[in-house]
Amino acid sequence: PLARPILGTRASLEKMTGAWLREYMRDHYLPGDIVVSLAGSFPELVVEELKARFLALEGGKSPAPRPAGYTPAFTLKKKAIEQNHLTLAFPGLPYGHKKRFVLQLLSSMLGGGMSSRLFQEVRERRGLCYSVYTYGAGHAETGVFAIYTALGKETEAQALETICRTIRDFAERGPAAEELDRARELSKANVLMGLESTQSRMSALGRGTLLQDRPLTTDEVIEAYNAVTAEDVRALARELFDFSRVSLSAVGRVGDEDYYRGLIGN
Repeated sequence: PLARPILGTRASLEKMTGAWLREYMRDHYLPGDIVVSLAGSFPELVVEELKARFLALEGGKSPAPRPAGYTPAFTLKKKAIEQNHLTLAFPGLPYGHKKRFVLQLLSSMLGGGMSSRLFQEVRERRGLCYSVYTYGAGHAETGVFAIYTALGKETEAQALETICRTIRDFAERGPAAEELDRARELSKANVLMGLESTQSRMSALGRGTLLQDRPLTTDEVIEAYNAVTAEDVRALARELFDFSRVSLSAVGRVGDEDYYRGLIGN
């Protein structure tokens, strides 16, 4: 199901009548899967009103989705645009995974900002791309970790080779102590700054309750970041960056699959 196009297909859209949508909603939007999260200044009357409205829903839980399965793929689309856009991706972690704090620090060090390894090596030192960064997404039983870059066709080969070399070096050697400390303090600062936003508090409470049974306290999150070691990061990097399972997506004045496989050594 994760491979399906977000907008749907002609076949799936054609059957979406009003009756079909109402039936889908009855089957999937059920109270066993609903969390209502509030933060800020509100009267108790609002809570009671919300309870009354949601208790009126018919009971039950939505059907379980089909298990996710990962198949490496190279997806290439030729398009007459100024830049080429590339994403190199690996299987990541599910949400709620015990190593998610390690992954957050790994992503920050590798491609999380202007001081990250990829930004410094690929853009600043070599001038091979316009932008480069890492990102991850967690789902119920799987996840993705990806490296995105936008660049000109003439620097694509050298940039991709540099990205792969940087990834492999990070997995082999792990982070330097000062590099890990910087990423750790940045992540902890982001957690504390998020407390200033009522919306962030609401989202954290709802997300934690829905996806992980309960939201973590601020102290628990800070302690989780403090507990991450350089060896934890190195071990996770070695686990994630398995180039036998790599996928690549590219749009622009792109080459063929063999060309990209050759660049990344796959």
